[in-house]
Amino acid sequence: MERIKLCAASAREANLGVLALFSNYDETAAAVSSFAAVAELAFDIALDPGNAFADAYRATRTPEAFLMDADGKVAYTGAVDSSTWPAAENLPFLMRAIAAVSKGELPKIERSLPFGTVIRRSADDETR
Repeated sequence: MERIKLCAASAREANLGVLALFSNYDETAAAVSSFAAVAELAFDIALDPGNAFADAYRATRTPEAFLMDADGKVAYTGAVDSSTWPAAENLPFLMRAIAAVSKGELPKIERSLPFGTVIRRSADDETR
């Protein structure tokens, strides 16, 4: 979570908006708000009812990053970085993409494979 918060801070410093969407079918506003408070998230959060965003952008995992450029086009999508654990050799995909987009450039890496928990779109996903 700390690496996500660092990326969000970097994006805000570059005048880029940050929004965390919660796309699991069973997430409630109360649960998401409580999580955000405990995790001390300093950026906007919202539910993704009916998985509208997740479906439109083909999101499959959480966390999965989508960075938009000034024209509202996806400039980067994928993992925050290359590991589930902090390490010196991590490739900071999202942080590098934020730096590029903040200068009006395309990221050198525009897509990486997201990893994490599969987004649960319905109760059927609980049994898979």
